[in-house]
Amino acid sequence: TLLAELNNLPLTSFDYDTTDTYGSFLTRQLLNSLFAAAVQGILIFFLTAAAEPLYRRYYANQIQIGGQFTPAGLRTKRFLLGTILGLAMTPAFLAYQVLFYITAEQFGAWGPAYIPYSEMVNTYIPWIMVLLIGFMPAVSEEFISRAFSIPFLHKYLKFRWVAVVIAGLIWGFAHANYPQQPFYIRGIEVGIAGIVVGYIFLRFGILAPLVCHYTIDALYTSLILFRSSNSYFVVSAALSAGLMLLPLAVALVLYLRQRRFADPTPLLNKSAAPPIPEAAADEPTAQQPAAPAPTFAYTPLSKRRLGWAVAVVVVSLGFFALEYEKPLDFVDVRLTRGEAEAKAVEHLEATGADASAYEVVTYYQNQPNAMGIRYILERDSVAVVNRLYQEDLLASLWVTRFFRYGEKEEYRVAVHPEDGSLYSINHLLAEEAEGADLEEAQAQAIAVQHLRAYGFAVEQLELKESSSEKLPNRRDHRFVFEAVEGDVRNVDELRYRVRVNIAGDEPVSIYRFLKVPEDWQREREESTTLKTALSGLLIVLIAAVVIHGLWLLVRRVRNEGIVWSPLIKIAAIGAAFFLLDFLNGLSVVDRAYDTRLTLSIFTITQILGFILGSLAIGLAILAALGLATSLYPDWPARLRAARRVPEFRDAVVGVALVLVASEAWQHLRGYIESRFIASDPSLGFGLPSGLDQYLPFWSSLSYGVMGAIFVPIVAGLVLYYSRVVIKKRLYTVVAGLGVGLIMSGGNAVHFDEFLFELLTFVTSIGFVVAAIVLILRNNLLAYVLLGFVSVLSAVRSLGALSAPAYQLQAGILLLLVLVVVFCLWWRLGAEREAS
Repeated sequence: TLLAELNNLPLTSFDYDTTDTYGSFLTRQLLNSLFAAAVQGILIFFLTAAAEPLYRRYYANQIQIGGQFTPAGLRTKRFLLGTILGLAMTPAFLAYQVLFYITAEQFGAWGPAYIPYSEMVNTYIPWIMVLLIGFMPAVSEEFISRAFSIPFLHKYLKFRWVAVVIAGLIWGFAHANYPQQPFYIRGIEVGIAGIVVGYIFLRFGILAPLVCHYTIDALYTSLILFRSSNSYFVVSAALSAGLMLLPLAVALVLYLRQRRFADPTPLLNKSAAPPIPEAAADEPTAQQPAAPAPTFAYTPLSKRRLGWAVAVVVVSLGFFALEYEKPLDFVDVRLTRGEAEAKAVEHLEATGADASAYEVVTYYQNQPNAMGIRYILERDSVAVVNRLYQEDLLASLWVTRFFRYGEKEEYRVAVHPEDGSLYSINHLLAEEAEGADLEEAQAQAIAVQHLRAYGFAVEQLELKESSSEKLPNRRDHRFVFEAVEGDVRNVDELRYRVRVNIAGDEPVSIYRFLKVPEDWQREREESTTLKTALSGLLIVLIAAVVIHGLWLLVRRVRNEGIVWSPLIKIAAIGAAFFLLDFLNGLSVVDRAYDTRLTLSIFTITQILGFILGSLAIGLAILAALGLATSLYPDWPARLRAARRVPEFRDAVVGVALVLVASEAWQHLRGYIESRFIASDPSLGFGLPSGLDQYLPFWSSLSYGVMGAIFVPIVAGLVLYYSRVVIKKRLYTVVAGLGVGLIMSGGNAVHFDEFLFELLTFVTSIGFVVAAIVLILRNNLLAYVLLGFVSVLSAVRSLGALSAPAYQLQAGILLLLVLVVVFCLWWRLGAEREAS
């Protein structure tokens, strides 16, 4: 994979962004190549780790996966026959494909013509791609769909033939994204082949499917090289596609030299020590006495420490007396989604269009120009930004889309979120739509009239750019107007602009925006070699932690085992919240609809995407919980312990104190940042979001559930690294500073921004460490509560809006938080009485 990625440098160089230095570009390509290679390596490692135990357990008379290509394995008769069978399966599969599509064509199936062109020939060494495309799908798909799936399904479905059929069909329909029609025909074709290959796998082991899969994929990939008149391309393609002939030749030579095959018995799966059966790992035997209930040492918060903490928090409340202005902090929403949609319908019908003839979806959109705001703040005050966005631009708005499935023409009507006044109407037309063919002067007159209709003082604008495009049945014009020199909407070299698009003789869109100087923008966006290296180093650190965590998890599973049933329940809850969050967002799902797609394809894509997303979330939670269990095996018992009253009290009180102190700290930090806002490289605006869902509070509640799961896990992981891996406090501090330096250097453009980012990181980490050491300590329940009650920030955001409906949502969310805390208190109190 690494060679293939580096081999693509001539292709990636075509997309070189000139805002980067060439050294930065090369560094990024190298880091991307290393990352891609690492990901592929990790994927193969874990596929093998998952498949090998099942393959070893269920197929005792097959050669071990790791023994196939060893010197002893090459000398076995099974290797020779397996390789020959795999190579023989290749022409058989090609013939099957031809016959299948000849037959399917009689029933209306078809496939697009093959395009005899590939970017592969533009790489340094084209045949490397043949090796990669042959190797990766062969190993990954055969290990997933055969070595893992068949024994796994057999274990739970009991019937081996059912496992073979299901695994083959899943493998087949995973290939249904090819352009053949109908869309499922490729799934049927490959699914049937998958069933046959599954039975060959059961009879002859994994080698024959691996050889066949590699050869077929390599052969298809190398067709462009075979068709070339370049001898080098043809020879290299033949060698790459026929690579599996090499081990066959080696096996034949070894046999001819020794006139006998090696005994495969030492290489068989049954010769390896079988893994511990799962039932034995999860269930105690009858002879094992029940383990006594674990006890945990917990020292309640002393009155003195609690008193000092309360005093510090009370004093910190004085920070709220500090007043400062934040960018875009005036944004308010008075209209709900339904009210905004009604306003949009009124505005559209005022133009003469029939709104009832269209499908309608209304969504909330934030659109601050972060680059323009930064430019202003470097030269002027926050008040200038806020005035500009209050009078001439909008940071947030309601947008209603009027469209028809399968048709390009549509309208987008944007209204003010407070009073529903019209901000813009954009009319998208198909290229073949008919219209007038106007001269530039005529079109400009229409554009000026359109500006007046939106309340612009035309005398304060001057034409800056104009262009036109001749379409089959009309001519489109584009005009860009700019505020005149000395206008208050201009700041230094920044210019306020308005673009009007004319389709034929109809004004179809109007856009207001800020144009920053190109030199300044290039400087901001430029990526140096150092910044790229720092960003890459941060990714490497994160990847190293993830890999190490997965290794710890695998080691725990293989050596001691994990009781998965309670973890699966928690993961299922997290996945269910994600799926419900998707259902909650169905109110705006048509926002992403591409009119080039049929409704059925779009619907299937969305459903599959969110089902797979829910499964991915569930698996991520399960892996994180498994890692937590491998590091802290007693954590489930800690949460179940009936002796929890002092910890529950400390958790509630401690989390309340931390939340209040955090709000005070954030206010103080905001005040300090407002004094040095030009040096802040990470501007945040805190604009409302999620207001267009059926229940706006639900997304925040889902995030709270995720926080309750992941906050204690992350805290435990950091604690593990500081105490077990790094060990010494000084080294932990140095490691933390190193991470801060890397993060700050990767974001900053100037030294003052680097210093600002580093100080912000250090002070924020200092606050977190103080909260953990002084208040939260080893109280696991406190971390769970802290993660969950993070939803209170959403309560504040929703409650601050003027629309009563959103204030009600804030009240519901607050009530749910209080109910959860009360239920915990009630249950733990009942457990204490029972004990």
